[in-house]
Amino acid sequence: MSTTTSAKDDAIAFASQKCFHQSITIDPTSAHQKLRVSFATTSGFDDDGKNDLETILICGGMGASRLLLYRLDALAKKEGVRVIFIDRPGVGGSTPVPLDQRVQVWLDAVPAVLEHLGVKTISLLSHSAGAIYAINTLLLLPHLLHPQHPYAAFLTPWVHPCFSSAPLMQVVDKLPSALVGSLHHITSFVGGYIAPSVQFSSGMMGVTDDLPEDQCQNYYDMSSKSWSEVCKLQGKYARLEDMSGISADANLCMQKDSKDWCTHTSLPTTISSLQQLYPQQSRPLTIRAYFAASDQIIGRGGQVYFEECWKRGNDAQGQVDFAAKGVDDTDHDNIPLVEKGCLGEIFKEIKDLNVCDG
Repeated sequence: MSTTTSAKDDAIAFASQKCFHQSITIDPTSAHQKLRVSFATTSGFDDDGKNDLETILICGGMGASRLLLYRLDALAKKEGVRVIFIDRPGVGGSTPVPLDQRVQVWLDAVPAVLEHLGVKTISLLSHSAGAIYAINTLLLLPHLLHPQHPYAAFLTPWVHPCFSSAPLMQVVDKLPSALVGSLHHITSFVGGYIAPSVQFSSGMMGVTDDLPEDQCQNYYDMSSKSWSEVCKLQGKYARLEDMSGISADANLCMQKDSKDWCTHTSLPTTISSLQQLYPQQSRPLTIRAYFAASDQIIGRGGQVYFEECWKRGNDAQGQVDFAAKGVDDTDHDNIPLVEKGCLGEIFKEIKDLNVCDG
């Protein structure tokens, strides 16, 4: 960043780039009205020579918006990948829809945005509630995954409390759906209590990362003062836009019968379907899962359930290249931060798969 302008000016110049504030319109169908979809890409997405770079689609956690890409822009440049973040209905500028249409509208939005950007194939990266959307993308849009090395990474994937037995989520599970559905109206409640409890992006709430100067330069390619201002702008901009999708995703996650989760009705069934869709001999699927050292949302029980489902469902035939690991010094909320190391590892693996294929 410039040494002749203020940190706030530098932050505004960075955060206001067009790449972070894009939208398209999806034509009406028999299932939904005309819809607006907002999205962001990392900077320099269309620069000469970048069309052949691996492209990663982020399925963010509950409450995360496209502005999360502020935090990934420098890393994407460093690792030589491109990243897209699509706002789900009721987040940012994306049109809200009824709960039973959320996943299907996502499945309509993904190919529309990719076509608009001229992107043919993607790898997937999800966090928490985003797992529901990532899994449906794997199941119903397999043609959008790489033809030789389809890849999806899951950071603390959402597991319903009936399987995770996480105490905090068992309490939330008992709240009336009408109350959960109104949480986005109570900004102070969201920022002060629900955010640490039901996985929101901390940056969306305007939380400033307290990082030393050298780490800000290394991870975010800007001074600590400028990065502090960017974090504030991320929260400010997000709260100026629609936040109703937060409540909608909360209700979606808490459905015991997964009735609005589209084809992702259960993890064991999903694993079986993925094995059939991505044959090991011709198109082996890579799945990576990362779990936090401390997690109030899915708890240790959620991690055990997720890993055991994969062990039981995958070991019989070994169709999918599945691996899981824990990440030191992380919790459910901060595991996607660049400084925690997961994203750099994922970006590098995706890029290396592409190099090996070439």
